[in-house]
Amino acid sequence: AFIRRTYAHLAGAVLAFVGLEAVLLESGFGKEIVRSLFLSGGSLAWLGLMVLFVVGGLAAQAMARSRQSVGVQYAGLALYVLLEVVIFLPILIIATQAPQYAGKDLPLQAGIVTLAAFGGLTAAVFLSGKDFS
Repeated sequence: AFIRRTYAHLAGAVLAFVGLEAVLLESGFGKEIVRSLFLSGGSLAWLGLMVLFVVGGLAAQAMARSRQSVGVQYAGLALYVLLEVVIFLPILIIATQAPQYAGKDLPLQAGIVTLAAFGGLTAAVFLSGKDFS
């Protein structure tokens, strides 16, 4: 039951991440964010992004490990998903705009390969019943 709940939470977090990224990429709002903050801000914007990710990640972990309430733990998960969206946004914008790569299909291809590997490993664990830890 614990493993199933863990996988359900992981699936929800991944779906939220994919959904938010898709909205930002398809609406063009993500491109505007990257253009205004990172391309005009120079290396300080990138440094700020890294600092935000590290500090926010520590806060999200502290919230997720909190014994206060389940709501605080979910807020920590949501914060971490938002941080992942922010840090992956420039990467995905660059990947979809660069013609030397696969273009707009690159994130989809990466998602399919990741899903296949994750699905295969998950099936191996659930079907074999082995503890790989």
